[in-house]
Amino acid sequence: MTAQLIISSASLSVRQISLSFGGLVVLSEVSFEVPANGVLGIVGSNGSGKTTLLNCISGVYRPHQGSIYLDDLEITNLHPHDVTSHGVARTFQHVEIPLDLDVIDLVMLGRHTHTSSSLISYGIGLPFLRKSEAKNRQKAMEAIAMLDLERYAFTRVGELPYGLAKRADIARALAQEPRILLLDEPAAGLNQDERSELATLVSRLTSQNLTIVLVEHDMSFVSTVCDKLVVMAEGRCVFEGATEAALADPTVIRSLLGEDFVG
Repeated sequence: MTAQLIISSASLSVRQISLSFGGLVVLSEVSFEVPANGVLGIVGSNGSGKTTLLNCISGVYRPHQGSIYLDDLEITNLHPHDVTSHGVARTFQHVEIPLDLDVIDLVMLGRHTHTSSSLISYGIGLPFLRKSEAKNRQKAMEAIAMLDLERYAFTRVGELPYGLAKRADIARALAQEPRILLLDEPAAGLNQDERSELATLVSRLTSQNLTIVLVEHDMSFVSTVCDKLVVMAEGRCVFEGATEAALADPTVIRSLLGEDFVG
């Protein structure tokens, strides 16, 4: 099957984002830019604010100051479903998906932003709703094809190996036909072969005109797929720039590996 999902990338601009919980500062004046069709990696030690940053972009948290733009549209204070409707899709660090669903049904959940009909209307089987259902199912199958999961489309998610289950969740997000895809620790828990396969798939997605922002610990994976890195430490951005430059920067090495690794 040839994948034909409609994907149009957007740029992302994070400007001076700060967030506190009580007296604890978790993000402090974080800024970075992601060009349309770019791949940005957000890296840092545990507790550095990486996932919190994704939560701000996706609308789960509202920063106390600063702004976030999707192209020229400010999305800073939008609710998560509104952020989604503007083209931001998200996966999560841990696979917390209904294990009793077939892969096709899981991926169909990603089509919710393209479905405006009520359950009552759908239940009485109006023709235009049956047509809409068929279109959404076709788009879900295209997302499955892009992630090389066709043979598992009618397999229950709970029967899949962990790596394939994570890939199915990416397909769910991709089925939204997003402009920006946020991936939280996509390589976590994968073996070397699975990480290599995932890197190839991420590269394929960028070739389909998709902007990707990913949080990751695996520097080998990040260096393979990311054009640019943001390095977080204690809620601050301590580096923003090209991946190659980041891997040679003493500040980055200190943040990720500690003082003893700086030459």
